[in-house]
Amino acid sequence: MPTFSYFQTLQGLRKEIKSNFDLFTKKNDIQKAPAKDEIPPTWPDDVRAFYDEMDGATIDWRHFNHEEQPFVSGRMRLLSAADVIRTGKGVIWSDSTPKDDVLRKFRLIDFFVDEAACGFYEEGNGEMHLYHFEATPIPLGVNFEGYVKLMCMARGFFYWQEAIISINTGKSSQEAEDLKTYMPKIFPDFHYADLVKLLEEVKL
Repeated sequence: MPTFSYFQTLQGLRKEIKSNFDLFTKKNDIQKAPAKDEIPPTWPDDVRAFYDEMDGATIDWRHFNHEEQPFVSGRMRLLSAADVIRTGKGVIWSDSTPKDDVLRKFRLIDFFVDEAACGFYEEGNGEMHLYHFEATPIPLGVNFEGYVKLMCMARGFFYWQEAIISINTGKSSQEAEDLKTYMPKIFPDFHYADLVKLLEEVKL
């Protein structure tokens, strides 16, 4: 089985977004060079593989026909290794956080909006979590490689992670309904059933 390439996958998405003239892209950048910083051995293998291949990516798009609906958009901001390392104290935890609190080991990697991000626990099993700040991280049931595959299928649609949680729990959400409604209109080849199928394939 061929090795999964983060760069080729994200570059494919970058080109698709760039070639869609119905979209306005605020940013569409990929850092191809591997991370310069040493990657901690406590990080999951698939996260380490990502930074061995590249050092972050930001894709931020809006649709011209939905400018008054900011949720009809997509954004992913995969942080550089250096930013993952230093984004902890003051963002996730503070000096008042108990020293044995697991949040001290939580690392953000996809800082897709100001009020939420996705990340993983150091020394954990590699599962990705959705983190609404000042709340408890919600497990998504996939590792980082699976997360990137799902993210690219969803084109980073606004809070697409909530759709994954809806599928996992069987409970609907506004974000999942928005994705079902608008994604096929923007990307005709998108089918929600395909997202469900892919999730089943990449589940931990």
